[in-house]
Amino acid sequence: MKYKLLFCDLDGTLLNSRIEVSDENRIAIRKMSGMGVTFVPSSGRTLYEMPECVRENTDIRYISYSDGAVVLDRLTGERLCACMDR
Repeated sequence: MKYKLLFCDLDGTLLNSRIEVSDENRIAIRKMSGMGVTFVPSSGRTLYEMPECVRENTDIRYISYSDGAVVLDRLTGERLCACMDR
């Protein structure tokens, strides 16, 4: 089975105890991207509560935030999914 999309939690998964993306994880994200796998960090945080190292990572195109209610395309700034209750 070939994976096309991988969502990943931040705390204790993508981020280390210093709230950084480790070199090992950064390399893995770059490798996945090269293999055609879309890596999407996902968090319950709001976009601006997410660490800059995630928001500004050029190997990350999409970010899922606000408990998955919003998916942002970093390249275009477009919110692809905004599934919030009204």
